[in-house]
Amino acid sequence: MEKLIKVYDNIISTDLVDLVEDKALNQNHQGISYNFFNPINNFHPHYSDKRKEGFGFGNIFFKSGDVNKEDMLFFNQVLYQACFSLNLIVEKIYNARIWLLTPEKENYISEPHTDMPDPHLACLYYVNDTDGDTIFFDQDKTTIIKKVAPKKGRVVIFDGSIWHSSSTPTKNVRSVINFNFSINKHNKI
Repeated sequence: MEKLIKVYDNIISTDLVDLVEDKALNQNHQGISYNFFNPINNFHPHYSDKRKEGFGFGNIFFKSGDVNKEDMLFFNQVLYQACFSLNLIVEKIYNARIWLLTPEKENYISEPHTDMPDPHLACLYYVNDTDGDTIFFDQDKTTIIKKVAPKKGRVVIFDGSIWHSSSTPTKNVRSVINFNFSINKHNKI
């Protein structure tokens, strides 16, 4: 049985798309604060064995009841607007965070992972235009089943049990908002 991976363009209003990009990437006003992380040892050995450097930034604005209220209220608009456009009712948000990867000389693929062990849906929202695809894998964590290119305003909703990876950009920073959530049991995607 094929698992759910759906890609949507133009389901978030252009006003919100621009506001999110501005808050996530511009420091001309009080934007989001990021925490530094070094993912150097967290890359797929089959695809990225030559990776030597690199870093990124992240901000977890909701995780298991721990809330950064201002960021959560602002960025959750993306998830709610996407779900509203698809006639879905968000039942619960488990995690919400934003990632920013810096450009490197080559695209490196991170270690395949799932965000949490419990059944859930995942939503990726691409903040800006860049390269550095999201890659989805079969259960063997090696066979690629789909690649999705970052595009400003693009939304990907998928079954959270699917192994997936980010890849580093080469042209520009790569900023993605990631939600883990559930929908009303009567909803169909």
